[in-house]
Amino acid sequence: MASLDLAVFEGVESGLLDDDDLGQAASVIAPGSAAGLLVYENTWAGPFVSAMRRAGADVVASGRIPADDVLKMLDALESADR
Repeated sequence: MASLDLAVFEGVESGLLDDDDLGQAASVIAPGSAAGLLVYENTWAGPFVSAMRRAGADVVASGRIPADDVLKMLDALESADR
């Protein structure tokens, strides 16, 4: 089994998550369990939004489609093609 060396992230904080975010995450973790929180950036989004704003557009909403939903839909599409 391969191991993942995350030492590069040890002690790293972005400041993007505050105490309220951490409290909300902690409230859904079962006692005796462990969890990790990951913040990542879709690097394509910044230049895309900037270009849209230069063209006069406004970002009015953003969101995320859960990975499980995407996988279910891909499975359904694949099944329909058979």
